[in-house]
Amino acid sequence: MAHRKKTVKIADVLTKANQYIKESPQDQRVGRRMLASFVEGLLMDSNNYKGFRYLRAGELKPDELPGIIFDESEAQAHVYPDDSRVAYY
Repeated sequence: MAHRKKTVKIADVLTKANQYIKESPQDQRVGRRMLASFVEGLLMDSNNYKGFRYLRAGELKPDELPGIIFDESEAQAHVYPDDSRVAYY
C-alpha cells in the first residue's frame, strides 16, 4: 500500500509552537528555547520569518515569569525575567 505524503502548513506549526511557549510550565525553559530555535529555522528556511516579541505578564498564567517587563521610568530600561517566553509573528 502506497503512503501519501502529508504536508504540514508552517502557520499551523507556528500556532502550536506559540501556544506551547505561552502555556508551558515555568520549569520548561530549556524546552521553550529548543522549540524556538527549531521554529526560527523553519520560518527562515521557508522565508516566513517575520520576527518575534516577548510575552508580557498579562498574557501568561499569574505565577509564570514574563518574557519582558517594561520600565516606563527610564528610557529602554527593560527587564527580561524569562527570555524564552516569546511569540512569533
